[in-house]
Amino acid sequence: MHYVRAQCEGAEKALGLALSLAWILCPIIPGLYFKDLKQTLKKEQCDQALMITANVPSAKKIIVHGPDHGMGGIPSQFPVHEDTQFQQILTDSLEFFNIDENEVNNYFLTDTKTGMIHLPSSYVRDFYFFHRSFYPQLTLTKLPIEEAHLKMRQTAFAQRFIEVGKVLLTHNILKYSPANVIAQRVFFLHDELTHLPSFPRKSLETCFGMHHGPMGEQLKAMEAMHKFTWAKLMADMFEKMENAFMFADLHLFINVINGIMIMHCEDLLILRRCAATYISISMHFNTLFASQGFFLIMPTLLRCYSQRQTNRVFCGVVEFLCRQFYTLHRKPFILQMCGSIANIIDYNSSDFEINPMRVKAKYWFHLLKRMEEPQSDIDEFDILGLVPYEKPLKALDLCYKDDPNTFCVLTDALASCICVCAFAPESRRSHHMLLVMQALLPHVMRKMEEDTVTQNNSPMQVKHEIAEWTTLCVEMKALINSCDILARGPQRTFDLVGSVAERGKSFVADSPQFFDPPTNNEDENMRPYHLKEKRSTVWASGGGGSEATDQDELQKELYRRPRDTLLCLAAQFIETASPRLKELTKLSATAEHVKIPDVLDHKCHVRLGEIALSLLKIAPYDLCTMSCPGLQKYFTVVLPVTDWSIESNRSALNIILRRLDKTIAKIAKRQSIR
Repeated sequence: MHYVRAQCEGAEKALGLALSLAWILCPIIPGLYFKDLKQTLKKEQCDQALMITANVPSAKKIIVHGPDHGMGGIPSQFPVHEDTQFQQILTDSLEFFNIDENEVNNYFLTDTKTGMIHLPSSYVRDFYFFHRSFYPQLTLTKLPIEEAHLKMRQTAFAQRFIEVGKVLLTHNILKYSPANVIAQRVFFLHDELTHLPSFPRKSLETCFGMHHGPMGEQLKAMEAMHKFTWAKLMADMFEKMENAFMFADLHLFINVINGIMIMHCEDLLILRRCAATYISISMHFNTLFASQGFFLIMPTLLRCYSQRQTNRVFCGVVEFLCRQFYTLHRKPFILQMCGSIANIIDYNSSDFEINPMRVKAKYWFHLLKRMEEPQSDIDEFDILGLVPYEKPLKALDLCYKDDPNTFCVLTDALASCICVCAFAPESRRSHHMLLVMQALLPHVMRKMEEDTVTQNNSPMQVKHEIAEWTTLCVEMKALINSCDILARGPQRTFDLVGSVAERGKSFVADSPQFFDPPTNNEDENMRPYHLKEKRSTVWASGGGGSEATDQDELQKELYRRPRDTLLCLAAQFIETASPRLKELTKLSATAEHVKIPDVLDHKCHVRLGEIALSLLKIAPYDLCTMSCPGLQKYFTVVLPVTDWSIESNRSALNIILRRLDKTIAKIAKRQSIR
């Protein structure tokens, strides 16, 4: 309290040393309550220095003295907001005091009272708090760059040391609480942290760019310790929360683990702690994770996995994690993983073109193939030793109780995606599954061929590949035949059948970059689709209201996307499957009891023709539909291989050709799109 009240040089170091003693002593001091500490420290006006849950209003203004303040220079006053950083204050100060552009890099903000130099990336609200009729004061000081950087590193080290002490103090009070007050203390921490503007930001703050040079190693080690203590605190809070705890705020706490994983996933100690926490919360909050919980963690894990393929230790841990998630939750995990990757999947296989926000399809396929292997169940780093549940792990849902733990890409991953598409073909989730299959299918087909070539085309391996192709052909036929609703053409208003609308509601959860569980997005099936030639003509000519145009465009896109993706997927399958099945026919010529499957039957070709026809109907009024890859692929790949000698197929061909003739005639009449 003395050093908090009477700020002087060396106060931060003394405060850190005091906290390092306090967190060690608190387990042997009975009767420590968070509420009592909060009230006592708040009364003494030092709660912000000792508790991570302190929520103190920020200073509203700050005074900055210029380099000439010793000679009677006039200071400047700047407003402070919740998100104001010292970098903004520094920039404004340099402009106000007319500092020469060649010398701006030599000026830094220091506290007038203590002389402490502030990091430009730090937030003002974390250091200066609201007091009536009192404004904090800073000085714009000129320093040699090397000296200033060393002082900033020392300041960062001292601040991180204090933060570690505060987290450990909170963690030990919670860890050694009597059983009868644990729920009360967890609720207090949850409530305080969710109302804290700086949470989870302060738990993930890092001094980027300071881990090299003087004090670089020490600062890096202190950063790792800071993140590890936060990971331990979060793990203990999750363990002690009620199973039906407030799910609406859970993503804030899980994001702490996600952020630590992104920054320190190559530190084995932190990686082990975070991996065990992921498994624990997927079991503890099994109701949430059975429906949407994996949307909170899988994008982070898959992005890290895609970016760190050279680190076999980390990749092995992610593969082990996914295998345990599948053991615990089975199909719900697979579907949520597919949904979370749909919008961030990268179809480009080049290792020289990398987008850190996306996941390469080839690496995701490699992860799924690794999940098929028994070796992925081996716990090399005793991660399960940190999981406070019975081992070995078993399926949480009783309906999977007697099922084997084996995983197969064909019969589990692809089949589950097809099941979703068949359930509600026009829903957003169905489109996500089509995107996932479009990314996965080329790698599946290529891997089947590579395995046979590796075995020198042995008869047993050829039979095995034919069996896999048979399964895949059946699945593709089931997918195309079940999407009959996509063959429906555009109407002035979609009259949704109640069952279809209700079925779509189960899959309304989107998978954006940052998934927020409490948000319920209305499914696109619930919105009426208007396709009026008059309105489309106005849109094509650039007129009409912008709001009506945007809504019309949205409806066209929602109508186009699933049909376009399904046609691309079917063309992709035909392009690869047709030549490969011909090769397998030659390789299995001498084998007995082997039947080569048909790529697609005539019903599938008729259905694909109807889906292409539904896109052709709006193509003259929508440039995006006219140029969509699915429609192009249909005419260049699917249409030429269809067997039109079958009588039932000819009517579909006649309809497509007549519609194509009408489309070309309409294009000729519309000068704007000719």
